[in-house]
Amino acid sequence: MKIVLLKSVKGVGQKGDIKEVSNGYARNFLVPQSLAASLDKHTLNMLEGQIRKAERTKEKVKKDRSKLARKLDRQRITLRAKADESGTLYAGLDKKAVARELSAQGFEVAANEVRLKQSLKRTGKHTVELAFGKEKVNIKLEIISEN
Repeated sequence: MKIVLLKSVKGVGQKGDIKEVSNGYARNFLVPQSLAASLDKHTLNMLEGQIRKAERTKEKVKKDRSKLARKLDRQRITLRAKADESGTLYAGLDKKAVARELSAQGFEVAANEVRLKQSLKRTGKHTVELAFGKEKVNIKLEIISEN
């Protein structure tokens, strides 16, 4: 029996795959568990619609990230952090902290998009690279002591 997988099934395939399985396995396990549906015209149309929708969503996200990259390119951002008299921060700024600060300033950036070799541990000016897919931009980040 030909089926289309609605969810990934170990040993059978990934979501969206079209597979040939035994009639009993399909009727007694996969279909009742909502893991698969029998392959017919309706199911095939549903699957194609989901694929088109996923592609449109992916393109929209890509355009939005590209727009954000152009907006952030060579942007100067100022952050306040607690530091001692010599300019050493009490808590270093890692990827998550930088992303959180950028989001607080209206730029929705995920932590995995921030590229830091190591945490920022001193006040002053730093260059931080952000990667949005294949696009990479640099921002100037200035850390000021709030003491």
